Amino acid sequence: MITVEWYASLAEMIAGLRKNAFAATGHRLLPLIALTLFVLALDVWPWIALLATGGPTQLLNTMIVLASVLSYADTAPRYGLERWLGLALPVGALILLYSIWGSALTAIASGSVTWRGTRYPLRPVKAALRGWRRKTRPPRSERTEPPPSGQAGEGQDDLAPPPT
Repeated sequence: MITVEWYASLAEMIAGLRKNAFAATGHRLLPLIALTLFVLALDVWPWIALLATGGPTQLLNTMIVLASVLSYADTAPRYGLERWLGLALPVGALILLYSIWGSALTAIASGSVTWRGTRYPLRPVKAALRGWRRKTRPPRSERTEPPPSGQAGEGQDDLAPPPT
């Protein structure tokens, strides 16, 4: 197997992620807020709840933490990682959020993103991303999900007036 070192240190990783991790949310705050809540709920809160709760809630969070640690321990060797690193999951999650929020706040404050030493204004980057999404998304007629109830059915144009 060929391996490539991503970053040599934690500080390098944080600095690297802070440069452009905001791109993972399409440079949009709403997905970033949703991601933050998701990560906090799944990767951080259960660990806090071990100490902050009692009774059935504590038991449930204990099971969540155990499942998380055991799942990590099971998959870690496949990626050349140590099994015990699953115990660091909440710290890793907080570092990830710190990096993404740092990236977001920097991009918003400066109005630009920097990639490979070149600064790009944020508006054109976001516009290009929207255009790319439109180009890569299949036309409505080729999508596999059914239309919501009350919408145009199969073979009908969604922009056409409803039948009379």
